[in-house]
Amino acid sequence: MGVVVGLLVSSLLLPVTMATDMDDDYVTCGSAIKLTNMESGDHYLSSAQHKINSGSNQQLVTSSPSRSDSDLLWIISAGHGTPACDPGTKIGFGSKIRFTHVNTGSNLHSHLYKSPLTQNQEVTGFGDAGTGDAGDNWIVRDVRSSGAHWERGNPVIITHADTGKNLGSSKRGMFTRNNCGNRCPVMDHLEVFAASGSSSYLHWKAELGVFLSL
Repeated sequence: MGVVVGLLVSSLLLPVTMATDMDDDYVTCGSAIKLTNMESGDHYLSSAQHKINSGSNQQLVTSSPSRSDSDLLWIISAGHGTPACDPGTKIGFGSKIRFTHVNTGSNLHSHLYKSPLTQNQEVTGFGDAGTGDAGDNWIVRDVRSSGAHWERGNPVIITHADTGKNLGSSKRGMFTRNNCGNRCPVMDHLEVFAASGSSSYLHWKAELGVFLSL
């Protein structure tokens, strides 16, 4: 956790931009971003110190209906086993990157376990203080097939490098009392999974967060 926070603090010594809905600048290495799911439009990639009660039993990743929760922030860095990227450099489409959760230090991760609600491919938080393995690598592609770099506010598909499945979330996979219990810590959150295809529930945009610039 200290390594992750240290990365964010040291990165913030560079010029920063507080993103708004009207920004059209680039997503950059070292930025702490919030990812909005495009199907729902009001749920954001989130995690906390909760474990999945099936499959891998790793850290639970959900889409949260809370726009302002600090659990929504993810730091972007170079992928596992790839050269480090300089803070503030633009993220190119096709490059391998990692998303490290600010509050817990785990990386966005996927593997061949099935997700508990939709039975798609499980997505979890894995690793400690930003360390992990190749299952933490993701590749961003532009839905509109234009440009060479990830721009804020534009819809993208985020593909798991190892399995080729795309990061997704849908209101058809909502945590409720029926499937999570009366004291469910993620009530009304949506399950996050990886699946094939290009539907809107597999589209995301980064428009909020702290963005670094050179």
